[in-house]
Amino acid sequence: MAKVIARVFGGLGNQLFIYAAAKALAERTGSDLVLDIHSGFRRDDFQRQFALNHFDVGYREANALERFEFPMGRGVRYLFRTVNQYLPPQNRFYLSDLFRQKKKFIEPLISYQPRAWSWMEGYWQSPLYFNDIRKTLIRELRVTSSLSEETVALAERIRGANSVCVHLRMLRHFLKGTEMESERKLGGQHYLKSMDYIAQSVDNPLFVCFSDAPHAVKSQLAAAPFDIIFVTHNKGDERAHEDFYLMSQCRHFVLSNSTFGWWPAWLCQHPDSIVLTPPLNLWDNLNILPSNWITSDSLLSRVKNAI
Repeated sequence: MAKVIARVFGGLGNQLFIYAAAKALAERTGSDLVLDIHSGFRRDDFQRQFALNHFDVGYREANALERFEFPMGRGVRYLFRTVNQYLPPQNRFYLSDLFRQKKKFIEPLISYQPRAWSWMEGYWQSPLYFNDIRKTLIRELRVTSSLSEETVALAERIRGANSVCVHLRMLRHFLKGTEMESERKLGGQHYLKSMDYIAQSVDNPLFVCFSDAPHAVKSQLAAAPFDIIFVTHNKGDERAHEDFYLMSQCRHFVLSNSTFGWWPAWLCQHPDSIVLTPPLNLWDNLNILPSNWITSDSLLSRVKNAI
């Protein structure tokens, strides 16, 4: 059987994109899904860890040979990755989107037939790679790890309200103990304008705010005339799945340009869900936004058209 060997790296949002794209390719072609869950984290400056173990995902773990952990293995990986960018798409055995300056959906991947061994290394941040297995991903990408009592109680409150997930990404991460700001941090107006739009569109919204810097968020939104909850009890990457679970219980979404918040919005099954996102130019992939999501730069024109 052919096998798709996907290298997993990055934060939880990126890990989910990698898994979804690889899963979809394996499903379409009847291939074995293999995940390299080690090599992508060995030199991670932000000390991130494999986090898909908190979900109901199925895969085989890559062995040392499949993850290039042998003498000169890193050089072999680099050689494979470099050579394959010059091969015709259907002749490649090492698939990557890392060479693209501004990433977009690579259409040939949909019709690609894996070789006996085919590697995937990249971000794959577009639902076009895996829309065809949406039902499978909804089933698999549910948090199965244990949750704290505080998270369970808050989830019940969120489900009982017209809840709106507001995800504010303030910092990139902690790099060797130092807070690193995102190079494309959004201003408070994006969130306030989006929250106001939601408040005019749905009855009695409850805004549930998540952030990597919750205290800074409180100072930005404290004066907003809305019913707001600030989620602050899940600290650190090791509890990110609990915030993910809470976000997935919401009905509507106000997003930052973060793949972490993107996923609960995409997985949402409420037919009347409203999703507001930053403009496309603030995302890393030109094809990351579903057509029914609303960008904050289009809100003003929508309001004008409604008058």
